Amino acid sequence: HGDGWSVKNKVYATFAIETTKRRVNPFSGIRWSFTTAYTFGHYDSLSLNTKFTSYLPILDVYFNDWEFKNVLVFNMGISMVLPGFRNVAQPYTYGLNNEYTGGTLWGKSTYGKGPIMSSSDYLSIDGIFSGRGWTNSLIGTSYLGYKTGYVKFDYTLEYRLPVYDKILWVAGFIDAVNLI
Repeated sequence: HGDGWSVKNKVYATFAIETTKRRVNPFSGIRWSFTTAYTFGHYDSLSLNTKFTSYLPILDVYFNDWEFKNVLVFNMGISMVLPGFRNVAQPYTYGLNNEYTGGTLWGKSTYGKGPIMSSSDYLSIDGIFSGRGWTNSLIGTSYLGYKTGYVKFDYTLEYRLPVYDKILWVAGFIDAVNLI
Protein backbone atom coordinates (compact mmCIF):
# COMPACT_ATOMS: atom_id res chain seq x y z
CA HIS A 1 0.00 0.00 0.00
CA GLY A 2 3.00 2.30 -0.24
CA ASP A 3 3.47 2.76 3.53
CA GLY A 4 5.84 -0.17 4.09
CA TRP A 5 5.40 -3.92 4.07
CA SER A 6 1.98 -5.49 4.34
CA VAL A 7 0.85 -9.05 4.97
CA LYS A 8 -1.19 -10.80 2.29
CA ASN A 9 -2.40 -14.41 2.29
CA LYS A 10 -4.30 -16.27 -0.45
CA VAL A 11 -6.26 -19.50 -0.31
CA TYR A 12 -7.09 -21.09 -3.69
CA ALA A 13 -9.47 -23.83 -4.80
CA THR A 14 -9.60 -25.08 -8.40
CA PHE A 15 -11.85 -27.51 -10.24
CA ALA A 16 -10.66 -28.61 -13.70
CA ILE A 17 -11.55 -30.96 -16.56
CA GLU A 18 -9.04 -31.91 -19.24
CA THR A 19 -9.50 -34.27 -22.19
CA THR A 20 -6.32 -33.46 -24.16
CA LYS A 21 -3.96 -36.24 -25.21
CA ARG A 22 -0.77 -34.30 -24.40
CA ARG A 23 0.09 -31.63 -21.84
CA VAL A 24 2.51 -29.74 -24.11
CA ASN A 25 1.20 -28.66 -27.54
CA PRO A 26 -2.09 -30.59 -27.44
CA PHE A 27 -3.82 -31.08 -30.78
CA SER A 28 -7.29 -32.21 -29.69
CA GLY A 29 -9.57 -32.06 -26.67
CA ILE A 30 -10.65 -29.42 -24.18
CA ARG A 31 -9.43 -27.82 -20.97
CA TRP A 32 -11.78 -26.10 -18.54
CA SER A 33 -11.08 -24.75 -15.10
CA PHE A 34 -12.81 -22.74 -12.40
CA THR A 35 -10.73 -21.16 -9.64
CA THR A 36 -11.78 -19.17 -6.62
CA ALA A 37 -9.39 -17.45 -4.25
CA TYR A 38 -9.77 -15.53 -1.03
CA THR A 39 -7.12 -12.93 -0.20
CA PHE A 40 -6.81 -11.67 3.36
CA GLY A 41 -4.43 -9.57 5.38
CA HIS A 42 -4.46 -5.77 5.44
CA TYR A 43 -7.35 -5.96 2.95
CA ASP A 44 -9.50 -8.79 1.67
CA SER A 45 -10.94 -9.81 -1.68
CA LEU A 46 -12.60 -12.73 -3.42
CA SER A 47 -11.56 -13.65 -6.96
CA LEU A 48 -13.31 -15.91 -9.46
CA ASN A 49 -11.70 -17.15 -12.66
CA THR A 50 -12.88 -19.52 -15.36
CA LYS A 51 -11.02 -20.54 -18.50
CA PHE A 52 -12.12 -22.73 -21.39
CA THR A 53 -9.81 -23.91 -24.20
CA SER A 54 -10.79 -26.09 -27.14
CA TYR A 55 -8.26 -27.72 -29.50
CA LEU A 56 -9.70 -28.66 -32.92
CA PRO A 57 -7.47 -30.64 -35.33
CA ILE A 58 -7.70 -29.17 -38.85
CA LEU A 59 -5.08 -31.18 -40.72
CA ASP A 60 -3.22 -34.32 -39.61
CA VAL A 61 -0.67 -35.56 -42.17
CA TYR A 62 2.40 -37.78 -41.64
CA PHE A 63 5.59 -37.54 -43.71
CA ASN A 64 7.52 -40.63 -42.55
CA ASP A 65 8.43 -39.70 -38.94
CA TRP A 66 7.39 -36.04 -39.22
CA GLU A 67 3.86 -35.17 -38.09
CA PHE A 68 2.15 -32.13 -39.60
CA LYS A 69 -0.82 -31.37 -37.31
CA ASN A 70 -2.58 -28.04 -37.88
CA VAL A 71 -4.72 -27.04 -34.90
CA LEU A 72 -7.35 -24.37 -34.37
CA VAL A 73 -7.39 -23.25 -30.72
CA PHE A 74 -10.18 -21.27 -29.08
CA ASN A 75 -9.62 -19.74 -25.62
CA MET A 76 -12.20 -17.97 -23.50
CA GLY A 77 -11.56 -16.59 -20.02
CA ILE A 78 -13.60 -14.55 -17.56
CA SER A 79 -12.13 -13.23 -14.31
CA MET A 80 -13.56 -11.13 -11.47
CA VAL A 81 -12.09 -9.60 -8.33
CA LEU A 82 -14.59 -8.60 -5.67
CA PRO A 83 -13.21 -6.35 -2.93
CA GLY A 84 -14.01 -7.49 0.58
CA PHE A 85 -16.44 -5.61 2.79
CA ARG A 86 -13.63 -4.47 5.09
CA ASN A 87 -12.17 -2.48 2.18
CA VAL A 88 -15.22 -0.50 1.15
CA ALA A 89 -14.81 3.15 2.11
CA GLN A 90 -16.36 3.65 5.51
CA PRO A 91 -19.62 5.59 5.80
CA TYR A 92 -19.59 9.34 6.06
CA THR A 93 -18.95 10.75 9.52
CA TYR A 94 -19.52 14.19 10.92
CA GLY A 95 -16.18 16.06 10.78
CA LEU A 96 -14.69 18.73 13.02
CA ASN A 97 -15.61 21.60 10.69
CA ASN A 98 -19.27 20.58 10.27
CA GLU A 99 -18.50 18.60 7.08
CA TYR A 100 -19.05 14.98 6.16
CA THR A 101 -15.90 12.97 5.51
CA GLY A 102 -15.10 9.35 4.71
CA GLY A 103 -13.38 6.87 6.96
CA THR A 104 -9.69 6.05 7.03
CA LEU A 105 -7.68 3.05 5.90
CA TRP A 106 -3.93 2.80 6.67
CA GLY A 107 -4.11 6.34 8.05
CA LYS A 108 -5.36 7.80 4.74
CA SER A 109 -8.79 9.21 3.95
CA THR A 110 -10.96 6.88 1.85
CA TYR A 111 -13.49 9.59 1.01
CA GLY A 112 -14.71 9.13 -2.57
CA LYS A 113 -12.22 6.33 -3.34
CA GLY A 114 -14.59 3.36 -3.24
CA PRO A 115 -13.21 -0.12 -2.51
CA ILE A 116 -9.55 -0.15 -1.50
CA MET A 117 -7.27 -3.02 -2.60
CA SER A 118 -3.59 -3.48 -3.26
CA SER A 119 -2.76 -2.42 -6.82
CA SER A 120 -1.08 -5.78 -7.54
CA ASP A 121 -4.39 -7.62 -7.04
CA TYR A 122 -6.39 -5.80 -9.70
CA LEU A 123 -6.85 -7.61 -13.00
CA SER A 124 -4.72 -6.21 -15.82
CA ILE A 125 -3.97 -6.41 -19.51
CA ASP A 126 -0.22 -6.82 -19.85
CA GLY A 127 0.11 -6.99 -23.64
CA ILE A 128 2.22 -10.17 -23.42
CA PHE A 129 -0.01 -12.92 -22.00
CA SER A 130 -3.33 -11.07 -22.11
CA GLY A 131 -4.15 -8.83 -25.08
CA ARG A 132 -0.95 -9.95 -26.82
CA GLY A 133 0.65 -7.26 -28.95
CA TRP A 134 -1.47 -4.36 -27.70
CA THR A 135 1.32 -2.58 -25.82
CA ASN A 136 3.03 -1.86 -29.17
CA SER A 137 -0.09 -1.42 -31.26
CA LEU A 138 -0.25 0.06 -34.75
CA ILE A 139 -1.68 3.31 -33.41
CA GLY A 140 1.38 3.74 -31.17
CA THR A 141 -0.31 3.77 -27.78
CA SER A 142 0.40 1.59 -24.79
CA TYR A 143 -2.87 2.44 -23.01
CA LEU A 144 -4.10 -1.16 -22.86
CA GLY A 145 -0.82 -2.29 -21.33
CA TYR A 146 -1.52 -0.23 -18.22
CA LYS A 147 -5.26 -0.81 -17.82
CA THR A 148 -6.50 -2.44 -14.60
CA GLY A 149 -9.96 -3.31 -13.33
CA TYR A 150 -12.31 -5.69 -11.51
CA VAL A 151 -13.73 -7.78 -14.41
CA LYS A 152 -11.79 -9.14 -17.41
CA PHE A 153 -13.05 -10.86 -20.55
CA ASP A 154 -10.32 -12.56 -22.60
CA TYR A 155 -10.85 -14.35 -25.93
CA THR A 156 -8.30 -15.81 -28.37
CA LEU A 157 -8.48 -17.63 -31.68
CA GLU A 158 -5.19 -19.30 -32.75
CA TYR A 159 -4.06 -21.31 -35.74
CA ARG A 160 -1.02 -23.46 -34.86
CA LEU A 161 1.42 -25.08 -37.28
CA PRO A 162 4.11 -27.54 -36.11
CA VAL A 163 7.78 -27.04 -36.89
CA TYR A 164 8.81 -29.95 -34.69
CA ASP A 165 5.58 -31.42 -33.30
CA LYS A 166 6.41 -32.03 -29.65
CA ILE A 167 8.70 -29.03 -29.15
CA LEU A 168 8.21 -26.07 -31.53
CA TRP A 169 5.06 -24.62 -33.09
CA VAL A 170 4.28 -21.41 -34.95
CA ALA A 171 0.97 -19.69 -34.21
CA GLY A 172 -1.08 -16.90 -35.68
CA PHE A 173 -3.65 -15.42 -33.33
CA ILE A 174 -6.36 -12.84 -32.80
CA ASP A 175 -6.93 -11.63 -29.22
CA ALA A 176 -9.99 -9.78 -27.98
CA VAL A 177 -9.83 -8.53 -24.42
CA ASN A 178 -11.79 -6.09 -22.29
CA LEU A 179 -11.40 -4.90 -18.72
CA ILE A 180 -14.04 -3.17 -16.60
